[in-house]
Amino acid sequence: MTDRARFLKILGCLTLGLLLAIPFISAQPPAGPNRGIANLTLDGKAISINYGRPALKGRDLSNSVAVGTVWRFGMNEATVLKTDTDLYTCCGVVKAGSYSLWAKKVGENKWELIFNSQTGQWGTDHDPLKDLISVPMKVETSKDSAEQVTITLVKTAKGGEIRCAWGTQVLIAEFNNKA
Repeated sequence: MTDRARFLKILGCLTLGLLLAIPFISAQPPAGPNRGIANLTLDGKAISINYGRPALKGRDLSNSVAVGTVWRFGMNEATVLKTDTDLYTCCGVVKAGSYSLWAKKVGENKWELIFNSQTGQWGTDHDPLKDLISVPMKVETSKDSAEQVTITLVKTAKGGEIRCAWGTQVLIAEFNNKA
């Protein structure tokens, strides 16, 4: 066998191996089996949230979090929002960049979403000195129950919403992408 024939045979095997591997590579979740990613594009600018997905396992979110408690808004590594555009909320502006997200139960069926300037930390290492703003969240009840935390970014007429569903409770924070 010539060097050229050997080279073409090896190249053919490598190409076939790569083609066979592509469905398995692309089928893997990009952030791991217990992580989720929510994405939204507004006016050509990307917004994403990378978060952990704990399961209820029989728990009830509304009864398992005491008033005054700051929740990591997911599990394991802190939940991270990355935005290429400024987000305008009722309580202030979140400039384009990366932020950790936290939820604080401030009353019975009352929550706030906290934008924190620190990222890269473990999800229980909330530093309140790095909180930028807190935004009130609407609380809705869903007829369907989400066993795992599911965060979505939803486009609205004025901008968007961050929606977090767990069990039958849905927490919603609104933002605009224009002042």
